Amino acid sequence: MKLNDHILLWNHVFIQVMDVRHKKMDKGEELRNYRLPVSAFLYTVRGSARVWLDDSVHRVDRFHVLMGEKECA
Repeated sequence: MKLNDHILLWNHVFIQVMDVRHKKMDKGEELRNYRLPVSAFLYTVRGSARVWLDDSVHRVDRFHVLMGEKECA
């Protein structure tokens, strides 16, 4: 999709911020069995990690954004 098409779509999207959470994790720490209560953007600030969303593994580094659907684990 071209950038102008994306801009047109985003100009018609309603986004409501419901909650903001901050979780600092140490090297080797795991967050298991967490289900997203709503659709969410996951944003990494520093470091790197492997993130599982709906049976897919994503390798993320600093300043990486992922979008997860409601109840995605």
